[in-house]
Amino acid sequence: MAQRRQHGGAFKARVAVEAIAGHKTVNEIASAYEIHPSQGNKWKAGVAISMDGRGRALDNIFVERLWRSVKYENVYLKGYQTIPEAESGLRDYFDFYNAGRLHQSLGYKTPGQVYTGSQPDQNQSTAA
Repeated sequence: MAQRRQHGGAFKARVAVEAIAGHKTVNEIASAYEIHPSQGNKWKAGVAISMDGRGRALDNIFVERLWRSVKYENVYLKGYQTIPEAESGLRDYFDFYNAGRLHQSLGYKTPGQVYTGSQPDQNQSTAA
């Protein structure tokens, strides 16, 4: 029996973005990346396949909130046209999200400040 391949997030994102772009069919993309077309369709639809067999809605709420912020504060505003452009823009956004964006739910601190236990700068705005 063939061993199952594990695909990383960057690979899945590259396949999904290419499928969403619509320049090739999912079958063409699947053939090029040596994956099953149904897997490409699932990644394209943004469906995460749970390996534990149970849906964990409460565990996912934080991730859903994060992706809502990413989409509305970055992706929809920037309208990325290429994968390298999206990777660079999202890298910059996550740096800002973790080190520069104040979060109301964290007492107007950044996630980086909460993680390291440091205090916010007095010069930072309190707007979230």
